[in-house]
Amino acid sequence: MRGISSFIGVDVYGLIGKVLENDDPPWFGKSGLDVRRTDFEVADGTTWDVWEFHPPNPTGKTVVAVHGGGFIVEPLVTHWLAYANMARDTGATVIVPMYPLAKTEAGTAVKVVPAMAQFLSEQITAHGAENVSIYADSAGPSLAMAAVRELILAGKPVPASMVLLSFTPDASLSNPA
Repeated sequence: MRGISSFIGVDVYGLIGKVLENDDPPWFGKSGLDVRRTDFEVADGTTWDVWEFHPPNPTGKTVVAVHGGGFIVEPLVTHWLAYANMARDTGATVIVPMYPLAKTEAGTAVKVVPAMAQFLSEQITAHGAENVSIYADSAGPSLAMAAVRELILAGKPVPASMVLLSFTPDASLSNPA
């Protein structure tokens, strides 16, 4: 692919990413779910969009899905389909906070990590720590772990479980495990 991009002078990966990237779930993934867009007001006064996938037979469990995308890309169609299927298959409400991306002024780690910790803390307050889990992929686990670390350092409750799918949860690459 890179060879093709070099030959034709067009970033094929970038074009494919732009086509697949979307800050709204696709209509065809919402079937059988109550999908809502809500807002989350961050302590600094900014507002994040939040997507909620409510299953027809909720279990009372909540999954906070922290999307990947290298901190610079919104969720892809595949992310949205995975979140919708997770809600359908598990009965958990899947909540997707649309955190600011690194290519924006609001998307620095100094701002996003504490805001994500605040978001997680509010979900835990609303649903109970035993009912809140995190699912994150690619770049998402780094953000999720940093936010949970903030909660631990503040002595606050943390989610019951985390599923973190990433090649580099230790971004320093120094962990021999």
